[in-house]
Amino acid sequence: FLRDLHAQGITLQQPSAKSVDRYLNVWLPLVSSITKTCINHSTSTRLVPPGDVAWIWHCHRLAPFRYEDYTKRHYGQILDATAPFAFQTKEGEKPQYDGEKQSQDSA
Repeated sequence: FLRDLHAQGITLQQPSAKSVDRYLNVWLPLVSSITKTCINHSTSTRLVPPGDVAWIWHCHRLAPFRYEDYTKRHYGQILDATAPFAFQTKEGEKPQYDGEKQSQDSA
């Protein structure tokens, strides 16, 4: 996961304000709403974030007490990521999971 994000250059620079905004105002609310829907309907949905959002989410969870406090305060629950960690790649490619390599014929 980290090697692949690094190879795409995502980890080489500070996240942009747009990426942080998408994480806080789009991604976390989406995860919360899907989590509540899955719990209420006993279903399972796997969300795969874009690489920049996956990186911010990973970094946020590296401070587990702050992450727990933030997500409980804003969403009433801890928003958990399901391993293997994944992120979206270029349009039309399959998501990448924990170091899995992409080939052109598998997309």
